[in-house]
Amino acid sequence: MSFNGLFYFGVCQNKINEPNKEQLNSFRGMFVYHDGNGNKYTLNRNILEYFPIKPAQSSSGIYDGGNAFKKTLNAAQQKKLFNLFYKLVTDKTCHSTQNIKPNCSIILLEEEGNEEFIIKANNKTNKLVLIFLKQLNK
Repeated sequence: MSFNGLFYFGVCQNKINEPNKEQLNSFRGMFVYHDGNGNKYTLNRNILEYFPIKPAQSSSGIYDGGNAFKKTLNAAQQKKLFNLFYKLVTDKTCHSTQNIKPNCSIILLEEEGNEEFIIKANNKTNKLVLIFLKQLNK
């Protein structure tokens, strides 16, 4: 896992060393996050996009994830979401081996290759991600 030069952030006792603005801007990868309902979020630098599940795609045939959006994040929002996604990828206590509802997933897309992780739905970091994503959708 290289994070294009961001590998030295590391996780130490489950805490992330926060990147500075230059390091954030130099990151050329992309995060793809799927929540427990299958809604998709992508973070590409400071652009957050949301691709909701529609009733025809949902297992119940009823669930609707709302409206799609594309949002430019300010520096503080970008940093916070990057750090949360980064922790989901690097903190093994967030990971699960079971791809069952309501678990989530996160994919790190980079030139060097992709890495995908199943995330425990009830994990503290994942709960923080979901709360923050809802705030960003207001």
